Amino acid sequence: MLDQLAGHPVIDKTGLAGQYDFNVEFESGEPPCASCAISNGLEQDYGLKLVKSTVTLDVVVVDHAEKIPTDN
Repeated sequence: MLDQLAGHPVIDKTGLAGQYDFNVEFESGEPPCASCAISNGLEQDYGLKLVKSTVTLDVVVVDHAEKIPTDN
């Protein structure tokens, strides 16, 4: 969900196990930088920081697919 709010992929490197529910509040309206507002809210409320970095990810690209008929 942070990916959508931040506008870029977010990778969890906290080392914390499990899933957590949390609320982050920031001023309504058009923030000067949406990802900055989210980052500031996470850091102020929970001590979590969004840090931009470059990582290598495995990606699978499907260029073409055809439906192969199967026997019933």
